[in-house]
Amino acid sequence: MPLLIAGTPELKKELLPKHCAGPNLSAFCLTEAEAGSDAGAMRTTAKRVGNEYIISGTKQFITNEGVANPYSVFASEQPELRNKGISCFIVPAQTPGILAALIKSNDWSSRMNYYDR
Repeated sequence: MPLLIAGTPELKKELLPKHCAGPNLSAFCLTEAEAGSDAGAMRTTAKRVGNEYIISGTKQFITNEGVANPYSVFASEQPELRNKGISCFIVPAQTPGILAALIKSNDWSSRMNYYDR
């Protein structure tokens, strides 16, 4: 869970007790079809608007998707910096604008989420 590695003390204090209190899973949202294993080629973006961020893009092969809350969503705030411009956002699963679809191909199943507000 990226929160444990890089979360602020305030964010850890707010989110970890809730997460640890019950049977909870987190989702890891990094992979994109166009980027493959090259995180620096990610197309999902995050733009700050006031006190919020607008995250827009597509993810696939999401660990624990559909049963997790929250999602750890990786998005680029500064695409020109490639890997160094990527941030991780803790997104509640019930956030408006999240769409999920099950995709089946060659007996592989994966889920994709689209984040856009």
